[in-house]
Amino acid sequence: FINAYQGLQNLDVPVMLPPNFEAVARSLRIFDNTAMVDTHKVSVAYVGPGQTTEREILLNQQGSPAYWNFLRGMGHIRRLGQMKDFSAGLDTSGQDSDGRYTLGWRDLIAKLIFHVGTLMPAREDKQEQIVRKKAHMGNDFVHIVFNESGRDYEFDTIPSQFNFVQIIVTPVDGQVPTPEDEALWLRSDLSKVNARMDQLYKVKTQINPDIPFVGPAAEPKVLTLTALPGFVRSVAIHAVVFSQVYTSCKSAGIGGAEYVSLWRARLQIIKRVRAHAQKERTKRLNALGSQPGSLSESSADMAEFGEPISDPTMATTAAQALGYLVRDLESFV
Repeated sequence: FINAYQGLQNLDVPVMLPPNFEAVARSLRIFDNTAMVDTHKVSVAYVGPGQTTEREILLNQQGSPAYWNFLRGMGHIRRLGQMKDFSAGLDTSGQDSDGRYTLGWRDLIAKLIFHVGTLMPAREDKQEQIVRKKAHMGNDFVHIVFNESGRDYEFDTIPSQFNFVQIIVTPVDGQVPTPEDEALWLRSDLSKVNARMDQLYKVKTQINPDIPFVGPAAEPKVLTLTALPGFVRSVAIHAVVFSQVYTSCKSAGIGGAEYVSLWRARLQIIKRVRAHAQKERTKRLNALGSQPGSLSESSADMAEFGEPISDPTMATTAAQALGYLVRDLESFV
């Protein structure tokens, strides 16, 4: 990592943090509570044959075999009761009020949790479950709709003020395989199962009229079921980030505001801590310099913070590492 940037020179020496300094301690607490990767949440709804209403969709607890194959490609199953990190508001207390499982995905810079409608409990005689599911899904900017209804999916089917982008997935030939068909194929001929995985699906986006969205599925795309999950997930992340930027700018009013990712927020905290430390150090050295027989700069550091780094090579390496890290983060974000 460091060897790739041997041309950089004149790196600043790391600044030692002053002890018992509330501004630094407060910034470090915020830093510890800021996630290391960007977090996103997206809803997934299944629309079965002939379904058109919000209630019918929210009551779905099952889907077609193609739908479950699609979910398997979208991410990994997570046990909610065992999750200690970002859960997109889903209940992780072990009471399973939002179901036992959810679907998640992550890479080096982002984490995505899906509000999967069919994984959340919803019974006809328990209105509170339907309301809770609607609350989770309705607060997401992006909805993925696996539509096997045989009809067009209307934008306001599940209305919400946060409903910005809908990614609609529809079988091209309109054929929806039944569980009996799938079981028959599995027992008889694997080639037929592979043929079903090569079935074509159309992906298109429906956008809130107030949103000036342009994405990779602004025009309909046709993909096989094998290629479908990765493409839809990419479109969803693109749409979520856009929605976050749009909301940030809109809430700031005229002139807008810059959207700050979590990566950049952490970098800003590092810079703020460094500025506090430098300001406090300068203030302390000025106070010492005005006194008779004042200490040297290095002696003042020793008196204030304890023994300095004895190995100059170690100090130089630490300075280089910090310099490279800050420059890389600045160029990345």
